[in-house]
Amino acid sequence: MKFNTIKRTTKNVIIVLMAGLFVSSCSDYLDVVPDNVPTLDHAFANRHACEGYLFTCYSYLPAMGDFIETPDFQGADEFYFGEMTTVKNGLDRKMWGLTFGLQNKTNPIGNTWDGQYEEQSNQFGKVWFGQPLYKAIRDCNIFLENVNRPYDLEEYERKRWVAEVKFLKAFYHFYLMRMYGPIVLIKENQPVSDTPEQMAQYRTPFDECVQYVSNLLDEAIVDLPEKIQDRSNEMGRATKAIALSVKAQLLTMSASPLFNGNPDYANVVDNRNVHLFSIEKDDNKWKLAADACKAAIDAIEAADGGLLFPEDVPMIPELVGVEVDTLKQEYYLRAIMISKWNKETVWGSVKNHFVDRVQRYTSCKVSAKEASQVWVSQLFSPTFDVVEAYYTKNGVPMEEDREFDYQHRYEPRLATSEYKWYIREGEYTAGLHFDRELRFYASIGFNRAIWWGNGKYDFKRKDYNNKDEVRYIRAYAGNASTEIAGKSGESYSFTGYWAKKLHSPLMDTSTGGSGTWGGDGRIPFPIIRVADLYLLYAETLNESASTPPDDAYKYLDLVRKRAGLKGVKEAWQKYSIYPDKPLSKEGLREIIHRERRIELAMEGARTWDLRRWKEAENELNKDVRTWNIDGADKEDYYNVISIDRRSFTRKEYLWPIKEYNLTVNKNLVQNYGW
Repeated sequence: MKFNTIKRTTKNVIIVLMAGLFVSSCSDYLDVVPDNVPTLDHAFANRHACEGYLFTCYSYLPAMGDFIETPDFQGADEFYFGEMTTVKNGLDRKMWGLTFGLQNKTNPIGNTWDGQYEEQSNQFGKVWFGQPLYKAIRDCNIFLENVNRPYDLEEYERKRWVAEVKFLKAFYHFYLMRMYGPIVLIKENQPVSDTPEQMAQYRTPFDECVQYVSNLLDEAIVDLPEKIQDRSNEMGRATKAIALSVKAQLLTMSASPLFNGNPDYANVVDNRNVHLFSIEKDDNKWKLAADACKAAIDAIEAADGGLLFPEDVPMIPELVGVEVDTLKQEYYLRAIMISKWNKETVWGSVKNHFVDRVQRYTSCKVSAKEASQVWVSQLFSPTFDVVEAYYTKNGVPMEEDREFDYQHRYEPRLATSEYKWYIREGEYTAGLHFDRELRFYASIGFNRAIWWGNGKYDFKRKDYNNKDEVRYIRAYAGNASTEIAGKSGESYSFTGYWAKKLHSPLMDTSTGGSGTWGGDGRIPFPIIRVADLYLLYAETLNESASTPPDDAYKYLDLVRKRAGLKGVKEAWQKYSIYPDKPLSKEGLREIIHRERRIELAMEGARTWDLRRWKEAENELNKDVRTWNIDGADKEDYYNVISIDRRSFTRKEYLWPIKEYNLTVNKNLVQNYGW
């Protein structure tokens, strides 16, 4: 989809945008435009021009699937790429400061209230560190005010476009709420006759914000399509299922501990003495969220969506006839993320840098040809926190598994033929890497791990012992010619782990250049996928009942079954030292949280989950641990060391409003702790 930006010069628009100063302070909105550029009249003169303005409204969508422009990847504990004082390969680390104590109210990190834009001298060029979402909302309002102008726009299409823009307007409000809590609602652009005092708007109490956005989504759903028919040109545009899924996320957020009865926010009161947060816990919010999740799931399934299973993934020729099921299982588990527009992707981002940024910086050098490829960076490294979160092969946490040698998990162990499809036979790796669940091997690369694909697919070759025929990770330090993934120059993993989950097996990085990446063309990053909705539904059902209902187990187990695991009750009863954990509301809550952490690992969901659960203080004040990547052999390498420490305080659950905005608009009140 091509996004076009329309410049506007009419007096009315300029005055409307001036009103934005009383919400945010971004002076870019007041640019003076030459007389010969299109005016607002031109922007809605006909269908073609109006469609351009529609795409302008889409163009503000944050670049989900990018670790530079959004907080998703860097706002939790899933990745690490060096100390804040270090710059590697031109990477900008602004978002990194969210978990290292650098958030501030003078120039907030990831400021979507005002927008945060920089022109960089590196390969990334223009970068938004926070899309100007209030500007986006005002452009949506302008569209809704003028969409009746085009003479050649058919009524059915007009209705669809109106519904799309209402959805976008709702989503931009939701995104702001996720960051700031109560926000200024821009239901309409203000009249040009308003006085400065009238333009100085108030933040709306959080529960009222939720109701407004929910109602706006309901309006949009009526005229949105069930599914996209023109898959070549329109994928990524709004559908009923997408809107219902965002509503499910909205109501689940509203029901969660951060916003539902949180006493920390009792004193966030504006100058009218209006409390912006309700501190009374309302358990009915979980029921409303559960209903919204089920409605979204029903719409997805009605549009032929659902969990991705092996039969849904075209098998590449090299795997046809291969008897080893583990390879096929790994292939389809990786396909969930990197198979273009598969049935599990409810909403995919077509505005992202998933290929040329995320895949480049999470890649791994697994062949001699890649040793000199600048496009294989390796810098964005999964953490020990992610690695240790995955279950054992028995489907329970390794610290609970009766059969797993937890005490000796960091000690090197020889890989035998039993493990040759995951770990290079005859090599040593940590005990931590043995006997883990399938999602672990499909998602995480580690020293001596098989990295299937990337130009080499045929495991039936007789030359299996040729190191360059069956690719595996060699990450000891000291010999760059053989240990090609090891510490060398500026391109290496800081932790000793690689994000295999984010890479297509069909991608061949050994040839170099961004054109070789992706395997299946420009892969849309999944903003929302079906497993996310299933797990949200299980969570909301569990929270809305005194004891876990059957459907909570059902939808949780559907996700586990796809990963090759037994149901929670069976797995815990058979393998866990806490066999009754799934039977209580509190125990199942812990399991659901862990399941979301695993299933949605390295997709950005954890940044928002930790905040809405109010668990970030516990999880984001820990050491960053790595293997000793300076080690040249197994005795030195397999030692766990701490190289940094995250920092997160209670006030950081919500973003601060830029301090300058509070001097411009005296009716705004700052968030807790700032």
